[in-house]
Amino acid sequence: MREGGPETRGTATSGEQLADELSKELDELHATLTPLTAEEWRSLCPAEGWTVGLVAYHIGRGLERQAGWIAEQLDHGGVHEFSWDATNALNA
Repeated sequence: MREGGPETRGTATSGEQLADELSKELDELHATLTPLTAEEWRSLCPAEGWTVGLVAYHIGRGLERQAGWIAEQLDHGGVHEFSWDATNALNA
């Protein structure tokens, strides 16, 4: 469980902590991907069998989608209704 536990969820502090954690992970991803050669971008990742470039693209698209969910919640409130059907359609 994340530091702070569920009792701080929904507070500005927990949101700031989550944003900091995400920022650190993205910085690490950026540091990992930036020095790659063109050949390394085309190499296959064992888990999915996708190229490194495709995995990076997939991560980026996922982050865009999740940012949209957050913006929607901030604008209109409520909880995002996640759909595997919509997700699978995007991945098809």
